[in-house]
Formats: sequence, structure tokens, C-alpha cells
Amino acid sequence: MNSWPAFIINLLKDGLNVRFIPKSTSLILSLFLLGGSVVSASSFNGSSSESQNNVNPLLPVNKAIQAKIDSSIIGKDRDVIAASGELITGPGNQELPMDQQVIESTTPNDSSIISPYSSIPPQTGGSGPYRRVYSNDGYSWISTYVTLPGGSNVKDNNSAAPYYDTAYVYTGGWGATDVGVDAGMQHSTMYDDWAPSTLANGQMVTSTPRYKSGQDIYLKFYVTATNEVTLAVSGITTTGESKTTTIVRSGVSGWTKDGSKMRLKRMTTIGQKNGESFTTGSFMKGVHWHDITIGYYNSTGSLVYTGWGSSQTGGTYNNDSAHVSVNYINAGEETVNIQL
Repeated sequence: MNSWPAFIINLLKDGLNVRFIPKSTSLILSLFLLGGSVVSASSFNGSSSESQNNVNPLLPVNKAIQAKIDSSIIGKDRDVIAASGELITGPGNQELPMDQQVIESTTPNDSSIISPYSSIPPQTGGSGPYRRVYSNDGYSWISTYVTLPGGSNVKDNNSAAPYYDTAYVYTGGWGATDVGVDAGMQHSTMYDDWAPSTLANGQMVTSTPRYKSGQDIYLKFYVTATNEVTLAVSGITTTGESKTTTIVRSGVSGWTKDGSKMRLKRMTTIGQKNGESFTTGSFMKGVHWHDITIGYYNSTGSLVYTGWGSSQTGGTYNNDSAHVSVNYINAGEETVNIQL
């Protein structure tokens, strides 16, 4: 260790201390830590198997490390390193001016149909099969890992009338004034990849870059200011880069950082337009939700969070049990399959 350059020793000597480092420094440090080899983000190929449990190694897994990232890192593209030598890209706090963070574009050949419920809807169907899990009230922040299926594990048809089947995996919830927000990932039939998407106030925003199928991504959805929410997506893009994309939505009334009278949710669904059909042949397999945390900001502005357990759960619903199956591990981990 004494033969290493002083700046590397300083980076590592503080135990689990995590620091922000420039990309150039992280590359040099990786060379020392990996014995002269550089691990590229583009080398990661997630499995699309239904039983996949692998987490993208470039995303944070250790909750202590994640807490350090969330409390100290600023900006959208972040390379940080822990004392263990693990190179991490993760979302951190979104402290840049919000007008610099918004990435909005209309993506062709995708169907913008996340169901625009503005309150907890009746436990019935009408817009396609889904699995819904929602929280008790009092929460304004959620983070989770979730598998994006691809290849032989997903089949939909964004362009086939009349139902335009589209696979979605998303979070969001309902504000104190019953204004709903959906925030997560939308599948493209044409490209077999996933786009970060949000729906608020009846308007869909779909962002670039797009993310590869067959990987675990990291989603975070949270209130950034009164009547303003943010979706952060971390994973491997279709160009092989490890990236975080953020979408900021303002003007959503009843959304506050303390989570008062608010509920959050997670959804696995094949959305449909113009009614509902369970005979289209579409399917989505192996959507694995895990390592889910949920929280709120206290009166001093500090984030208070915990794992999503049974005491945080307000309810669940499948539409319907004949076409939606769940391998339930606990309130914070399950794998969802939909077969039409």
C-alpha cells in the first residue's frame, strides 16, 4: 500500500468514505485497483432469464455506500469509488438547477398510455393487466432495483390497433390533492429497449437515452420541492454507457417533501388503449423488484427512509390473477409475470 501514490491512499484510508472524483481520476484509480485492467460499462450484459437475480455491478448495492452517495454527490453523471475499490455510478442528490436537469423528447413508435389515474383507483381493470403495490400515506421518496425484461421474456406490440399493448415498469403515486404521477420505464417493441417516462397532469414525457433490456436498473422517484417531483434512472444505455437520466415534473399539486397525505406505488403492467383484452398474446416475464426503500423528509429537511416492509404497505392488487402471477418473497421483494 505504501508504494501506491499518495492520492490513492488518501482516497481509501477513510474506511467506507465515498468521495466524488473526476472521470479521469477514476480511470487511473481503477487501473491501480484492478491490476492494470479497465472494466468498461459496455461490457455488462444482463441476463434476460426469468430467474435473473444479478444486479448490475456498476450500480450501488451496499446500502451504506448508497447512503453516502445520496448525501454527498451532485450532478447527473457520477463516478465514485468506495474503500472496497468498487467503482459506482449512481444517482445521488439532484441539486443542480432543475432547468438544467430536464431531458425531454418525444420518442417515435412508442405508445404513451401509462394509465392517468389521479387518485388510488378502484381495484378493477379497464386499461390492461397489472400488478399494483401501494404504500400507506406519509411518504415522498422511493428507490428500487427492478429487472427490465427483454428478448424472449417480453412480447408486446406498440403499433397494433386497437389495444396497442405496451409493457411498463414504473413507480409514482398520488399527492394530497389526488393528483397522480407515474414515473418509470416504457418498453419499445421495435427496438426492444426501455425509455424513462413520466405522466403528470395528463402529459407524457419520454426521455433519452434509452436503456438496454435484460438488466437491473436503479429507479428513484421523490419530491424535490413543493409541487415538483423527479424521476432518476440509473443503468446501462443502448450505447453501452452507465448513465443516470432525470426527468423533473413541476406543477403537480399536493406533492410535498414531508409526504403528508400522500401515497407511493410500484406498477408492473401491459398498458392498453381503447378498452382491454386478455387474449392478445402479449407477455412480460421476470420483473424482479428488490432492495426497495421508502421515506420522507422531516422538518429539518433530512431524508428519513427505511426498507419497504409490510408496515409500509397500504395494499396490493392484481388485474387479474388468471393473467398476473407473483413470486412473493416479502413486501420489498417480488417477481411479477404477466401472460395474456
